[in-house]
Amino acid sequence: MKDSVTYQEIVNEGKVQGRHDFLLQVCRKKFGPPDEPTMRKLRSIEDVDRLAQLAERIFDVTSWDELLAE
Repeated sequence: MKDSVTYQEIVNEGKVQGRHDFLLQVCRKKFGPPDEPTMRKLRSIEDVDRLAQLAERIFDVTSWDELLAE
């Protein structure tokens, strides 16, 4: 079962959701609540590794825009 494509997709979705939730929680405290375009941009990132990179940068940037810049 753990090898099935569907199972792996569900696990990945959970990881992505967890990373989104973490970034929102920590960054709200540092930058304030995100506006709607920022929220859409964050939610559009579905690559777990990219989200991990963003988490590593939280304390090196000063705004949502700087964090989410490509």
